[in-house]
Amino acid sequence: MTRSSQNPRTADSSENLDPFLGTDSGQMTLPDASGPVTLEYGTPDTCYENWPSPDAILADVTGVSAATQSVSDACRVLQPHFETWMQSSAPGTTLWLITPTGDWPSIHSEAESAGWDHRTTLTWRKDRGDVPCTQDDIDEVTVTCARYVRPPVFEHVRDHPPTPRTCSIQSWIQSEWERSEVSRSLIEDRIPEFPIAEYLTGESELKLPFSVFIELRDCISEYGKQNIIPYFWTPLEIDEWTEQTWDDIHPVFEADATLTTLWTDVSPSPENRLDELNLGDSPTLPTQTTIETWRKLLKLTTTSDDLVWVPFAGAGDACIASKEMGRECCGAVAGRDAYRVSQSRLEDAVFGRGIGNTQVSFTDF
Repeated sequence: MTRSSQNPRTADSSENLDPFLGTDSGQMTLPDASGPVTLEYGTPDTCYENWPSPDAILADVTGVSAATQSVSDACRVLQPHFETWMQSSAPGTTLWLITPTGDWPSIHSEAESAGWDHRTTLTWRKDRGDVPCTQDDIDEVTVTCARYVRPPVFEHVRDHPPTPRTCSIQSWIQSEWERSEVSRSLIEDRIPEFPIAEYLTGESELKLPFSVFIELRDCISEYGKQNIIPYFWTPLEIDEWTEQTWDDIHPVFEADATLTTLWTDVSPSPENRLDELNLGDSPTLPTQTTIETWRKLLKLTTTSDDLVWVPFAGAGDACIASKEMGRECCGAVAGRDAYRVSQSRLEDAVFGRGIGNTQVSFTDF
């Protein structure tokens, strides 16, 4: 995906609703040929302005749920983040959202209301050691990992007056086809090399090749009912259709036939859990997701040199996975001790395990 080097979001002076507040700031940057990993101490809302536009966002918000009194409080905290992620992203950006399964329906609604388009849901079983302390009487807990995509903004001509709205490329193409009243049989005759009927009816979610899109556009423009508004107008964020823009607005999703929706290997081994690490007098983070799990998600939805945001970096697992896979990464950690643990683990990953040939620059509190 081609991304802007500048964050497109305009500065927002609205009230900060994030409970994870910090007043000090520090930054650690690990640069190398595969791209830097930048880890900042502070709340993510204080960092977004300085981060380039992301290709993917890895957001484990189980800690937010554990730190708030209710799911409605968690939604109130997360709502401005969803909006900022939408404003800061380009069409085609992927958001992975990890939540407690019981909280997911409400948090999911907040994500969709901000404009994120839901695509995939995975369910994970975690062992007792990863249950927040408020739920330590539960033997097993599940978390939901949902994939969302930032869709393009189209001006819907069916609205009066036309109204800018986000929607998926497939939904937009389906809408244009319905508006044209061209028969399925005619389109199938013109485009025999692709299951176009299944795509238009939503039975298939295969990516439509750009060459097939051009054929479909020409067919509907030629045979569609007369309309003063041309068919397949350009999205508001794109100057013209090219094969590159077509690829950019389609999110990466490289899944093979063995992908399942129930993963059971997402809990850290005892030696890698934070409660086994020396955190001094600070409390243990209530949740942790393995580096291997983040690797799987990155492999599914990113390519080499993509830039990844990790707003709630926690123990640094997602940042380490990004580094290992050659992705650039911007992460934020609000807790002082957790930040120092993340710093130590990143330095160990770089120097101890030899991920890249780097120099570390770190500004203390």
